[in-house]
Amino acid sequence: MESSKLYILLMIVLVLISGFFSGSETAMMIINRYKLKHKAKAGHHAAIRVLDLLKRPDKLLSVVLICNTFANLLFSSLSTQWAIDVFGDLTVLESILLTLVISVLIMIFAESTPKIFAALHPEWLAYPASIPLKALLYILSPVIIIVTASSNFILRLFGVRTKDHSHHEKLSLEELRTIITESKLSIFQDYKNMLVGLLDLKNAKVEDIMIPKNEIIGIDINAKWHDIKKALTDSEYNTIPVYNENINSLLGLINIKDFTKVDINSSINLKKYLSKSYFIPEGTTLINQLNNFKKNKSRTGLVVDEYGEILGLVTLDDILEEIIGEFITNANELEQDIIIDKKGNYIIDGSITLRELNKKLDWDFDTNGPKTLSGLIISYLETIPTSNVCLIVNNYSIEIIEIRKKMIKKVCIYKRI
Repeated sequence: MESSKLYILLMIVLVLISGFFSGSETAMMIINRYKLKHKAKAGHHAAIRVLDLLKRPDKLLSVVLICNTFANLLFSSLSTQWAIDVFGDLTVLESILLTLVISVLIMIFAESTPKIFAALHPEWLAYPASIPLKALLYILSPVIIIVTASSNFILRLFGVRTKDHSHHEKLSLEELRTIITESKLSIFQDYKNMLVGLLDLKNAKVEDIMIPKNEIIGIDINAKWHDIKKALTDSEYNTIPVYNENINSLLGLINIKDFTKVDINSSINLKKYLSKSYFIPEGTTLINQLNNFKKNKSRTGLVVDEYGEILGLVTLDDILEEIIGEFITNANELEQDIIIDKKGNYIIDGSITLRELNKKLDWDFDTNGPKTLSGLIISYLETIPTSNVCLIVNNYSIEIIEIRKKMIKKVCIYKRI
């Protein structure tokens, strides 16, 4: 009777030991590495221990598996011996039933339950478990060396290198973007949007955000002074291009700040205030252009193609808006390029970029081809429409509702059902 109680006590202890190692394995493998590194840098001793163990996951797993396997085998042996002492010699059927019972007990109490707990609260188990695991790493080092060397040899036969695992911790931009957008970070949504906007600068190009050439507001050097004065006082930008008759005959740029202490009521020589034009090759990514603006100490640049033809204008503010959102400085800037009618359909300006459209409405137009909604429609039709037409692009029902000077001005995109 006493021996039976001892067997049961030992089996309970072995199940708990096995459960501890099973849970420790899961906790160590899924614990958040970035939180761990942050705590380790702050001097958290348990985090430092866990990081040290994770430097060689092959050795860590060997410790866990050796101890867990030993505990499970010993539990099976003791349970079998206990059953023989209590029930006598077992038949084949009884042995099978006993094996099933042992397997279920191990599965529930030594595997499933501790692993689920560890998956839900990895830090609760990983930190205290790091103390015995580190001690066992030294105690069982001869056995671990043999097991690890054998496992590594087999893995090398299949081309797997266990020591070179640092690349698994590196995140791509898309993975980092997903972490920011999908994780429940305890930061304001505006901050999340700024982080995502900063990451997106790597993929976006200057032509995605530039002001098209036909929309550039500049000053014709030959214009009447009244018109030049109006352009200087009404401009929304700090820098204005100055040209001779058309934008392709660019003379330079002028800074509005240079005229704050100048009497512009009477005609002045604009050429005295001209600065050298700064040109940006098309295809330049926004992150590179942000650095280029800093290096060149410039805030405005003109995008040109491979033939030197001006395509549009980009400012530092345009890039910053991609990170922190649009600047609204006056009521006139609230003019909307997307209007939702009473039926839920979208009335959209044809010049809006597909990238901006995707961001504002969470749509999925391809931005690798045409840059604007108008360009997308023309590319799809393979002709410039002369009348209102309807078409379907990417499962979006689109109707052209206004065409002016061979340009698509207004488009209606119908609500998706």
